[in-house]
Amino acid sequence: MQNNVFIVGNGFDLALKLPTSYSDFSHAEKFWPKTESDANVRKQWEYKRYKSLETYLEEKKDLENWFDLEQELYNYARKKDKRGGPSINATNEHPSDVTKNMEYFKLLQTRLYEYIKSVQDNFGNFHYDVARDVLNAIVNNGFFNSIYSFNYTELPPIPGHDYIECVHLHGSIKEHSIILGVNERPLREGYEEIMKISSGIYQSHGLRNALANANEVVIFGVSFGEIDFDYFDSFFKKIINSDTIKEEDKQHVTIFTKNNKSRLEILKQLERMGISIQRLYEQSKFEFICTEGSDLQDKMIVFKNRLEKNSQKNNPRYAVR
Repeated sequence: MQNNVFIVGNGFDLALKLPTSYSDFSHAEKFWPKTESDANVRKQWEYKRYKSLETYLEEKKDLENWFDLEQELYNYARKKDKRGGPSINATNEHPSDVTKNMEYFKLLQTRLYEYIKSVQDNFGNFHYDVARDVLNAIVNNGFFNSIYSFNYTELPPIPGHDYIECVHLHGSIKEHSIILGVNERPLREGYEEIMKISSGIYQSHGLRNALANANEVVIFGVSFGEIDFDYFDSFFKKIINSDTIKEEDKQHVTIFTKNNKSRLEILKQLERMGISIQRLYEQSKFEFICTEGSDLQDKMIVFKNRLEKNSQKNNPRYAVR
């Protein structure tokens, strides 16, 4: 029996016009926590050469258009920097500083929950575009037994389907709890709660196993950043390291992303994680569909036709009698 997997990331929310990115949160003054005064920050740096988690994030959130909060949490709390040298504050951090930082982290998580809930509550009418079309094709195919979401929001309603079962990898607003943090990483002492496995609601979700056994994988709006790439590492490496595969046995791997710039960023990230792009194309039916691309309509026709052709209702073996 076929087993297809659909995975959505923040780009899926953004395609629905839901402002749920970490960048959106960081610029929402009503929700983003700010507890330190500028005077205290200057004094802190002058006398201790120490940068609190709050100060560090305040500086980072305005540097680039895309702010990856979880990546910055890791960069702050890691044991060593990227070159193997001392990490931020590694030599002058007092236990009381760690306690204060962890209190701020908990406040950050609470405020993020409040912000995402506010967005979801106030945007009841989803903006229907390519995201809805893709989800509709996925649900009607009938073989996507696994739908996973990196988002805290719910999937939009689809005509004819009152409820779409979805596994939220990091909790959800509906479950009244979310998980903010990083996957297992070597962190400085006292920062263990930043790891997702430390959360009281963390549970096994089976994404890696689902990917390993999937006939077709569709990914919408995932950036493949360093923190979440752990979920995909074994999947992509299995493809590129496998023996030559017959064309009819190759997996379909479709990645929906915003534009050519984000497509190139994903390719760069895959290469950075040790994935041969050439080998990936050779060993699977790998393609990008850019939601703002000039060829979107043509590619969507091919994509939806393939899912329709390979759907349960068009497969005599699995059709409901």
